[in-house]
Amino acid sequence: MFVADKVLVDASLDAAKAGLMSLAGGDGLASASEAAYGEGMAGLHWPGAPGSRQVKPRLAGVRCHNLPAGDEQAGLALRWEAIGPDGELFPALDADIKLTWAGEYATELAVAGTYRPPASFVAAGLDRAIVDPVATATIRIFLHRVAEAICLLLMARPDGDERR
Repeated sequence: MFVADKVLVDASLDAAKAGLMSLAGGDGLASASEAAYGEGMAGLHWPGAPGSRQVKPRLAGVRCHNLPAGDEQAGLALRWEAIGPDGELFPALDADIKLTWAGEYATELAVAGTYRPPASFVAAGLDRAIVDPVATATIRIFLHRVAEAICLLLMARPDGDERR
C-alpha cells in the first residue's frame, strides 16, 4: 500500500539536512525505524495454526542512500527489510524521506513510499481495514521519531542554535 505523511521541523533546511544525515550515518535512523515498526505491529494478531505460538515479523535491517539534493530540498531513499512470521525476508518499506524548505527556520519532513505486509498476512486474507491503519500508524510514528531526533541533535549543537 502507498503511505505518506509529513511534519514541520523547527529548523532551517541546512540544519535539518545535517541532522538527517547524522541520523543516517549513525544508528539514529535505524533506531527510529525499529521503534516505529515495533510499535506499529504491537497490537496485531498474526496468522498461524490455532494454539500455535504467534511470531510477529521483526525489522532485520535499514538501508538508505542520498537522493539528489537541490537548493530547497534534500533527502534519502530508505528501505526497511523485515523477517516475516514464516522466516522469509521481505522489503517492508521502500520510501523517500524528503526535506523541503518551508521558511527561514522551518523545514517540511515528508515520507512517501510503499509499505508491504508479510506474505503470510496476505495469504491469510487479512482485510485492508486492518493492514492500512497499521501501515499509516507505523509511518506516522517513524516520521515523528525522525523529526524529534533531528531536533534533539540540533539542540545538542555546541553553538546552541538549533535553528541554523
